[in-house]
Amino acid sequence: PGHHNAVLSTHDEAVRPLLKHSPPVGSAGPDEVTYPFDLKLDAANVGGVVFVEIFAEKDGVGILGGSGLMGPLWPWEWTQFEGSFVAPDGTDFLTIQIVATTGANVDSSCLLHVDNVSLDQGSVATESMDWGSAKVLY
Repeated sequence: PGHHNAVLSTHDEAVRPLLKHSPPVGSAGPDEVTYPFDLKLDAANVGGVVFVEIFAEKDGVGILGGSGLMGPLWPWEWTQFEGSFVAPDGTDFLTIQIVATTGANVDSSCLLHVDNVSLDQGSVATESMDWGSAKVLY
């Protein structure tokens, strides 16, 4: 957390600006998903609140499972959140949504900073290559 982070900000009533990331289809599978992310609120007034949702999805089908709804959250200092869930059979990509929600009230606002977001199922090399083989490719 620091000077380079995403900012979600709204001063309008009853809106949900969100930061969403979905890696490409085929980038995930049925396995454990770990997820760290850092959040910090600068303002959450008159109904302003933060929610986070992480989904295991299948292309053409939709949501198969996920972390469950996390929130409401009010992290007034940089706070790391982390957890895990098991993506079910059929999963072929993951989605994370971080939502800065405002209430249906005049003067509702939410100003949120987001950093260090990761969805991880581990990385395992499927092939090995030595320097001699790499040189032949060029």
